[in-house]
Amino acid sequence: GGERISQRSPAESKLAADGAGGVWILGPESIGDAGDAHWTLWHANQEGERSLYRYPAESRLAGDGQGGVWLLCETADENEGGEDPDWCLWHASESEEHRLYTYPRDSQLASDGQGGIWILCETERGSGSIASAGAAAAPLFRLWHATASAERALHSFPGDAKLSGDGRGGVWVLGAPLVADAGEAAPNADWSLWHVAQVEKRCLLQYPAGSRIQGDGQGGVWILCETTDEEGDGSEGSDGDWCLWHTKPDGAEICLYRYPKETKIAGDGLGGVWLLCETTDSTDGEEASRCLWHATKEGERNLYEYPSNAKL
Repeated sequence: GGERISQRSPAESKLAADGAGGVWILGPESIGDAGDAHWTLWHANQEGERSLYRYPAESRLAGDGQGGVWLLCETADENEGGEDPDWCLWHASESEEHRLYTYPRDSQLASDGQGGIWILCETERGSGSIASAGAAAAPLFRLWHATASAERALHSFPGDAKLSGDGRGGVWVLGAPLVADAGEAAPNADWSLWHVAQVEKRCLLQYPAGSRIQGDGQGGVWILCETTDEEGDGSEGSDGDWCLWHTKPDGAEICLYRYPKETKIAGDGLGGVWLLCETTDSTDGEEASRCLWHATKEGERNLYEYPSNAKL
């Protein structure tokens, strides 16, 4: 089974893998401190854990892929003169922390896996509209890339798009198709999957709007989505299960396995993916405990069991 590394992670805590074998934990010092406005940022790995900094409990985290972490949070002096101020983007390591840029509080974050961070936000909103499924056109948000030394605005995407870093400096974006890419909107239209690098963006494939994506850490992406048997994926699973696809930046895709639609997914950084889901016993049909699976393009394995409220 898995090994317990740290006991300082109440249910409210937030986790972010550091990309170097450790994990960042933002949480209260103890269960009784869960209501505190500021929580402690810990770093833990196989060698131990350290209490390092304090950040607002509402902060959002994303590992930088090289041992550090990015945090987006409200910072005291940014509150002056505004009802809804931008939040500050910090970068922290075990040795130091730096406040670097400001972005809207609702910004989405995705690590680039090489020390930087991708940000999708309303700042410098692009012009145009989105072809959405039977709804009013949605605004375009700006996709930024930031490092400890600079930030840059690159492309525009739907405000409700989903991001996941590819682990090699780029990012995968799943969102409603742009009018320029998809033409007229169609009822129940699938969403577009883009791959974005520093120098270009490419619209590659279409997936259902409710799909969940997770970069594989080696340039590709895993997509869990509702896919019909008519599409000939050849996988087996219970009725209602969703298909787990793997897609590469060149557009090559393959449907490999099936998992329940409520499955939680997290990349392993080495090309595979972890999946936490309710699994039915294949012998008597009884529902098993919440199981942690590991899948690669070569196969899948049911490894451990965890409580139903576990996080990835």
